[in-house]
Amino acid sequence: MSFKTPKKISNTDMRAVPTVLSIKNKEAEKLTLKKSINGQYFLEKSNDSELVMFKLSSSKARKIDEAFVERFINLKYMMTPFSGKKCDIQYELIMRGEKSQVCKVESLKIKESEKLIVLLKKYFI
Repeated sequence: MSFKTPKKISNTDMRAVPTVLSIKNKEAEKLTLKKSINGQYFLEKSNDSELVMFKLSSSKARKIDEAFVERFINLKYMMTPFSGKKCDIQYELIMRGEKSQVCKVESLKIKESEKLIVLLKKYFI
């Protein structure tokens, strides 16, 4: 009698993950909206050498989240998926644990991703 080892499953509770959303470009610049355990929101901008973090009100964080969710769903599910053989990743988007990658040759998706970056960067001025 033989027993098979059960497959490992992910049981990560997304409520405990502090990253709400994130977008990273090929130059390793990353913009992230994080939520602390006590409900405070922080917008973080990081690259290889520095990290800048700002505290946001929940209303501003909600506006960012709503805009990001709308564009993320549009990018991942509504636009034509990449059909080539090799994807040279331009942007990587993460929303509540779900990932989407934008390839260099997908010009419409790149424009949408850049709009998200502009939206997030305006809070750093």
